[in-house]
Amino acid sequence: MGSNNSQLRTAFAPEKPSLLYHCVNQPLVGNVLRAGCRREVNGREADFLFAGSYLSKALPFAFDYNRSKADGILANGVIEGTPDEYAIVTDRDKTFKALPQSKVYAFSSEGFEEAWPGEDSRQWVSQKDVSLDKSHLVLEIDSVDDLMRNGLQIFSTDKTVEELGGKKFLDGRSGGVQGLGELLESGEFRWENRERGINPNPALELALGLRPAVRVDSPQPGG
Repeated sequence: MGSNNSQLRTAFAPEKPSLLYHCVNQPLVGNVLRAGCRREVNGREADFLFAGSYLSKALPFAFDYNRSKADGILANGVIEGTPDEYAIVTDRDKTFKALPQSKVYAFSSEGFEEAWPGEDSRQWVSQKDVSLDKSHLVLEIDSVDDLMRNGLQIFSTDKTVEELGGKKFLDGRSGGVQGLGELLESGEFRWENRERGINPNPALELALGLRPAVRVDSPQPGG
């Protein structure tokens, strides 16, 4: 199985979108989406509200990134030339069963700035809360299938992070499409979307030299 990054290098302009997307996987406190993620962004450390340029960018955060003792999600990233995102999941069964019910909200990008310009992070940040009155619910997530139907491409393994050698497992490995291809070739990872026939990204299939999978489920509009 070969890979061809050039087939995905179509121009996705870094222009500021009119709408941004944010995933919430725990009960909200008050009637706001809070700027409560402490990070260093664009040269300053502060509490930020993160939001994605595309719906699929918000979807990996349905997994309990920060509070999961299993550390089930190893990485996520963009699929070049498409609006889709991928997630690399470890300890497959445990991580999937622990997926909390989540909601994705959309709101105006006014007041947000691009996070880490030039890195194609597709993330935007603001130090101000966003009122739910100024946002709208675009998706409710009850299962991993809901994530895949709406654009998240999931690559999973039964092994835990520790069994893979720790969180530095991906260090020194190829990135992007080539890296995803290498994970599949290792025989330790599976592409959940293809195996389940749920919205596998056709451009990614082409770049990996795979025949189009039989689809048993079609994408649902996310708003």
